[in-house]
Amino acid sequence: MKRMENMDSERFIEMMERYLRHEATDEEKVELSQWIGTSRMQRALDGKYTDLWHSVSPELDSDTRSEMWQNLSQHIREERAIGRRRVMKTICKIASVVLLPVAVFLAVVAYYEGGQAKSDTTPFSFVVDSGQKASMTLPDGTKVWLNSASKLSYYPSYNRDDRRVFLTGEAYFEVAKNPDKKFVVACQGVEVEALGTTFDVKGYDDDAMVSTSLIEGSVRVSHQNQSVLLAPSEEASFDKTKLVFAKSKIEDSRQVDFWRRNILYFRSATLAEIAKTMERLYGVSVEFESDELKNISFSGSIRNNSLTNAFYIISLTYPLTYEIDRDVVKIGLKQ
Repeated sequence: MKRMENMDSERFIEMMERYLRHEATDEEKVELSQWIGTSRMQRALDGKYTDLWHSVSPELDSDTRSEMWQNLSQHIREERAIGRRRVMKTICKIASVVLLPVAVFLAVVAYYEGGQAKSDTTPFSFVVDSGQKASMTLPDGTKVWLNSASKLSYYPSYNRDDRRVFLTGEAYFEVAKNPDKKFVVACQGVEVEALGTTFDVKGYDDDAMVSTSLIEGSVRVSHQNQSVLLAPSEEASFDKTKLVFAKSKIEDSRQVDFWRRNILYFRSATLAEIAKTMERLYGVSVEFESDELKNISFSGSIRNNSLTNAFYIISLTYPLTYEIDRDVVKIGLKQ
């Protein structure tokens, strides 16, 4: 007990990190569970929130850091009544989305500094900026991987009556099986419904298509009164302008989640399409010397280890020149 009373904020953060990495000993788990919720915990951490935030937030980009701080401030006001069991679930859930020190900080502060319970009308939102990726586990156990420049939201009522998430960008889902509660992804006016399956949904604001690629199980993809049923290794593309679906066979299932494995995969993609991918992935702006270059197509896979390497591989296939100046890439035709 004396050891528990002497635990300070630094030790608490360290032990939480060990716990979330599954490295904590049985003794540390007991010590941690005893300390959570005590007045000693509040006194030890009191006044250190801002310092701790500033010490870990530089690892994030400015937009993500700003949004997380705003969400944190709201969370602090709303979660005063949270209980021990819910705290641990919250810590684990948030930790799967953001960097570990930030996750621990957010969860700890939310534990004992909040206000009333979160309203069912206020969604939880997870944003991944350009050049980043993230993974998370939803309350029902569904695993989600978010690609660059993507956002996933769901309401606190998730898994109570149904399981519905809202996506802008691209995400890969491994849906926890529950035949009594359908799982639905709403993306750019398209709904993808599944009971238990593995699939990828892609629909950015500036994309002409919303695509759904199925790996395992079955899904129904719909828009208003139209719907398409997919079997494994099939893909449905919805044209946002013509408002029609097209279904095709996936020749290589590896292309579905290439981005999760840090591989760039292109199949007869134009340089304009590739440029859009690069802009999202690396947070750059791609400029072409002429519009003619935009229609050149490229097929192949590239190990996604650097921006320079990606354009170098493409330039080996076509007589292209590229110049990278900070966050601008200029593409030209080799003379």
